[in-house]
Amino acid sequence: CGKTKIALQWAELKGAKKIIWVCPRVQVCQGVFQELVDVYLPDTKIEIFTGEFKYTNAWERLTSEKEYFSGDVIVTTIDQVLGSIVTHSNVNGLIPFMDAHVVFDEYHEYIGMEIFNLLFAELISNKNMRKKYDKNTLLVSATPHYSYLRNILDVHENDVIEMASFNQRDYKIEFIDYDESVVDGNPFYQPYDEQTFIITNTAQTAQLGFIYQKDNENSVLFHSKYKRSDKKAWFNEVYESFKKNGTQKFDVLRSGPIVQASLNISSKNMLSEMTSAENMLQRLGRLDRFGENDTVNILQVAITENVKNGSCKGSLAYFLNQLNSLQTTK
Repeated sequence: CGKTKIALQWAELKGAKKIIWVCPRVQVCQGVFQELVDVYLPDTKIEIFTGEFKYTNAWERLTSEKEYFSGDVIVTTIDQVLGSIVTHSNVNGLIPFMDAHVVFDEYHEYIGMEIFNLLFAELISNKNMRKKYDKNTLLVSATPHYSYLRNILDVHENDVIEMASFNQRDYKIEFIDYDESVVDGNPFYQPYDEQTFIITNTAQTAQLGFIYQKDNENSVLFHSKYKRSDKKAWFNEVYESFKKNGTQKFDVLRSGPIVQASLNISSKNMLSEMTSAENMLQRLGRLDRFGENDTVNILQVAITENVKNGSCKGSLAYFLNQLNSLQTTK
């Protein structure tokens, strides 16, 4: 089982009547919504509420405006909740948030986001005003950040529960040296097969690799830059192909970082651009996710010679530096 089931178990033990499931990104909302409808709560009113998606129980069933936020479980982005504390006109939106059981899924993603990390702390502070044993708030992540929990959110260490992995397979990290300025020998421009995920830090690198090898491999491209209708269609294609007992319609998934969180899909092989340890662990969670491989699972991480030598040259190093994560990556 994964974090979704654990969160639902918590809600059941707490006697939750209504759950607001807060996600950092729309793609995480899509994954949670699909899993709740398909697997865990098929007989419950599940609502996805984001800027672009407003559906109930199925992607074809649009939610009418008068029924917004009326579901038993509302899967939404943090932007929608923050609207209630950063605009005076919407402040009554805080009332359902305060009353409901709230799950903050993949909360670690806010930590590196300036402003969001403080606004998220504000939401937690609001929930903290409730009675001692009645906070009704669960923070969920495979990569918790203990310093942030302790120093910013004021969460006591006794409130942190660690769940050991159910997957007992062996994993190994293999580093590949490459020159990002040339195509020859660049692992992101090579052809792949056999259920391989190639995860890059930007949509553009994924797009270029896909275009370069589209005639040589059976691959699908997935990133956050699609327009709304295409985003939904390609999400479904990726999910159906790579989920447990999926169709295996595609051999290769080329993707930006959006597949690294809350998408219940699995690969047999994985290549990743260098990134922070938290991102790397999140990506690792899509490699033999269901513990079915008999051999050691190898995560290949491509690193540039510049970074190995301690310098910060190159477009990838520049990009990581913009995210304030170059030094932790190194």
